[in-house]
Amino acid sequence: MKQLSIIVLKGLKKTLACFKTRRTSGVKNPPGGQSVREPAVTVTGNNACQAIRLQEVAVNVKAIIGEYKLYKNPTLTLRELSDRLNMPSYIVSKAINEVLGANFYDLVNKYRVEEAKLLLTNPWYDRYTILRVASDAGFNSKTTFNVVFRKFSGVTPSYYRTTCRMTSDVHNLNLVTHSKLF
Repeated sequence: MKQLSIIVLKGLKKTLACFKTRRTSGVKNPPGGQSVREPAVTVTGNNACQAIRLQEVAVNVKAIIGEYKLYKNPTLTLRELSDRLNMPSYIVSKAINEVLGANFYDLVNKYRVEEAKLLLTNPWYDRYTILRVASDAGFNSKTTFNVVFRKFSGVTPSYYRTTCRMTSDVHNLNLVTHSKLF
């Protein structure tokens, strides 16, 4: 026996259909007179549905944070994110923890660090201080920025900027040298 459960994620214009299948042990008798046992189904209905739903929520969390660059808001909260998704905050938190393997603040800070890396390698941002880069990436203190940047990248922001400049200079030098040979 199959039942169809439809879960509608409000505001996302998507529906997710999950089939709950119960294990049936009944014997059916086909017209030929032999009895045939129906195969056992190992899908656990509610748990599978919940896992699929959490996966969908996690995908939507990543999409909305990346698309709207919500991480640039230094005061972003789980409540604001869940309001954007039109979902309860406990479901959003559970999806982030279980599917993405991080807590809310680590997830947001990963996006901020990636943004900071882009800004630190951008030649236009060479004229700005590390504090300005931190602010533009969504951090509201230089200390927090340094600690979080080092946590996710393994180096300090200033070391990262210097190393990227040197690497860029070496690549430019190699391109010039090779172009003279040909």
